[in-house]
Amino acid sequence: MKPQEKVDEDIKSIMEEVLNRVCYAKTEMCKDEPMQDNPPLLLIAVESNEDNPDHDGALEYQKENNLSLPYHIAVVPLIHKENVLEAYDEVVHALPIRPFSFLLLCVEGYMRNDVSEAEETEWAGDVNRNRLFEKDYKENPFSTVREGIVFTAVDWSGSHIWNVTSLYRYDDKGVPVFDDEPTCTVSEVDENEEVGGRIPDHLLATVAYMHLAVNALAYKDLLNEAPKRKTKE
Repeated sequence: MKPQEKVDEDIKSIMEEVLNRVCYAKTEMCKDEPMQDNPPLLLIAVESNEDNPDHDGALEYQKENNLSLPYHIAVVPLIHKENVLEAYDEVVHALPIRPFSFLLLCVEGYMRNDVSEAEETEWAGDVNRNRLFEKDYKENPFSTVREGIVFTAVDWSGSHIWNVTSLYRYDDKGVPVFDDEPTCTVSEVDENEEVGGRIPDHLLATVAYMHLAVNALAYKDLLNEAPKRKTKE
């Protein structure tokens, strides 16, 4: 299996595993208080090693989910700002400068499966898209908009974007009933085309920023390591 294929399989497996946890948490919360939303979550995965005090846990997680590598995964609820992307940006700027395996952002939102290609192009990255869908969902009795949990992930190479969407409807008690199968897609990033969508844009911008920051830090280390020049007596 090629390295990129291993990354593909690892990310898909982890997204499915986390999705299972998120759906369970939402269901249990809604049993206590109907129609509750999950908080947005940022997951940051790095390859674990023996220097990590939780390395044994990473090895166990690798075995349980049939992963190619042991990962240490940090989970950050993005609850300190009303705007999820503003909260995301603050967390990113506080991250240590180091390579990561992948980033994953989980949010709840509104979506339509019958969006035309023209509409998809027109709305790509539109900040009002989710609000428009929400308005249609709540005010239009014939709306085709659905509620769902959306995962978006990028790896360290920034060459692919992974999406997993799990749609649901609330039952009479306000508890979500999820569709049997989530929708999973992987798309290759074309540097000559806009990705479209605020979340993929932010994730890819983070990859670009961290690459620059890692290289800048390495260069600074070289400057500090340079031998002292000999001075004329």
